[in-house]
Amino acid sequence: IPQDQTRHYLEKIIYVPHIINDCKSAAKFMLEDAPDSVHLRAKYGISDDIFVYACFSRPFKIDPELFGVWMEILAETQGSVMLLLRHNTNVETNLKKEAMKYGVEPERLCFIDLVPFKEHIQRYRIVDLFLDTVTCNGMATGCEALWCGSPMITVTGDRMCNRIGASLLESVGLNELIADSMENYKKLAVSLNTNEDKFIDIIRRLDRSRSNCKLFDSEKWIRSFEAALETAYRNFVQGKKPENIPHEPFE
Repeated sequence: IPQDQTRHYLEKIIYVPHIINDCKSAAKFMLEDAPDSVHLRAKYGISDDIFVYACFSRPFKIDPELFGVWMEILAETQGSVMLLLRHNTNVETNLKKEAMKYGVEPERLCFIDLVPFKEHIQRYRIVDLFLDTVTCNGMATGCEALWCGSPMITVTGDRMCNRIGASLLESVGLNELIADSMENYKKLAVSLNTNEDKFIDIIRRLDRSRSNCKLFDSEKWIRSFEAALETAYRNFVQGKKPENIPHEPFE
């Protein structure tokens, strides 16, 4: 919560140094026996030379403006597809009809079925670039993508629900994947497809950071949160008025 927005909250705010999601523990071993990306792609009918954009968020997060930008991205990057989850057939039918309005072949929207969690995690190996939803960011899906080595782009917003993606990327050291507008979001998505050197550099940096980045460091987050709670309690015992508590970093 930025300082200039704290006035919108009746509660006082406890700040922690970073966002946390423990995919390292929850999904630690799920990638060890995963098929390689070539075999996974073959299973879903996607050839190895196709650039795969993906979003595994629920359909209600896909608003018309965002979908329009996705279609513009596909239109500017031939040989790419958009991978989505098949939550119901109505969504699939309607989005494919909408894609044609943008001149995008409906078969470039690839819908895949919901599967058990382990298989779901392993399927991220198909994905080249994860496209975050904008009005309400993906929390679990964004963390899963980053843990599995798929970079993500997002747009930072002015509400808590659309600043999550930016927090995730900051916590893995990929701030340059945070766009400040839908236009720059589109440019990022296109450039990471067309600029191979830039894309490979991002992939390598994400791979190096997964084991030690802040996003998956539960222990450090817990110590910081405990210290903040102790501060809040100490203030209460001393009869002080409630106040915002800045985070206390732990190395």
